[in-house]
Amino acid sequence: MHLSEMNNLLEKKVTLEEFEKLEMVYLLLDLDKAYFCAMVDAVGFKPLLDKYKHFKRLKKAEDELTKKENYFKALDRAEELSLELDSLDAVIKNYE
Repeated sequence: MHLSEMNNLLEKKVTLEEFEKLEMVYLLLDLDKAYFCAMVDAVGFKPLLDKYKHFKRLKKAEDELTKKENYFKALDRAEELSLELDSLDAVIKNYE
């Protein structure tokens, strides 16, 4: 949804900054444009912008969790490679 579309559907016009925050909530809720704008009109901006702050916190936590998971996967893979290297070194020493 674009800023102009949202402003056409809302009773109260939004600024670009408000739009960017509301757009995140809109994408998260995955609603029809008209339903979302009706909800904004009914509930107001403040409660939805508060949800945006919560969304940002959840996104940050998810990013941190993803980094941690990737770290542990890398450690496991490094251990696998170390064991494989030891095995290959043993094969080479037996051949010599």
